[in-house]
Amino acid sequence: MLALLMEMTIMIILICVLVFALMLYALGFWSTHIYPAICPFRYQSSPDVYIPEARKTSLHATMASQYQLYKLIDGTVSDVEKIQSLTAWVHQLWLPHSSNSARSENPLVIISRAQKGEQFSRKDYSTVLVHALMAIDIPTRKITLCTRDCAYRPTRSQYNGIEYFDRDHGKWVWLDEQYGVRLVQGHEPLNVMEIKDAILNHHVIDICKNHHNIDTEQYLAQLTPFLDVLIAQPMGQNRSFALVPPQLKFGKKKWGVGRKLYDVRCHSLISFYPGQTIKKSVVSQPAPRSTGQNSCEGA
Repeated sequence: MLALLMEMTIMIILICVLVFALMLYALGFWSTHIYPAICPFRYQSSPDVYIPEARKTSLHATMASQYQLYKLIDGTVSDVEKIQSLTAWVHQLWLPHSSNSARSENPLVIISRAQKGEQFSRKDYSTVLVHALMAIDIPTRKITLCTRDCAYRPTRSQYNGIEYFDRDHGKWVWLDEQYGVRLVQGHEPLNVMEIKDAILNHHVIDICKNHHNIDTEQYLAQLTPFLDVLIAQPMGQNRSFALVPPQLKFGKKKWGVGRKLYDVRCHSLISFYPGQTIKKSVVSQPAPRSTGQNSCEGA
């Protein structure tokens, strides 16, 4: 009798755990898929926060010199071509190993270890590529895409990438360094908020120069849940800036007491996507002059 009672108790506990897990999944699916389409966020139309410009450091000068980055982009004209050349270079440094993180924010250390045979995850491509772009004078910032419940969601609440300032188009552009993915609408490259707007309005989006044969619809479905809050970390700056819709309460720390998610809150698209130049704390080598055609049909 006691054994039967214990079995029933265990079964009830398992059922409760399963029901709780299903409720969490349903709530997460509602908050990241259904509700954003029904009630999209609105942002302030006037600027509110100053986001400092990306700043080159001695690390970038060392990186450009040690790995001859300007030679890698010799013969390129547009920022797109430069980025494609550097992305290809970064991706050949090591074969991706999903379970092995470099656990370093220093690109020189990561490259050195990779040259000795170590393999890292695709996410570590970001650390090397974002510094490489800065080293050749392309303004760059790390971008963390977050679900609206990121502050208390236990898993799958963030997606990391890069935004660079495309000087040919005069705008910030999303770059998924894990696969070298840039998204375009027609011939126009898109930043994260433009991607979100296009998804909500069912506009056609394509992947530019899809070398990994990634399915566009599948990629957008993967990206969509993370487009509620954007956190930018300009290179060479100490603070991170979160673009948070005014109507969303989004804490600065995980679970209110855990690790810090960002430093400064911003509600304005104008502030989050300003024009950009690079502030240099070191003298960099001038980029070589060359001629050619833009890649991705001008995107």
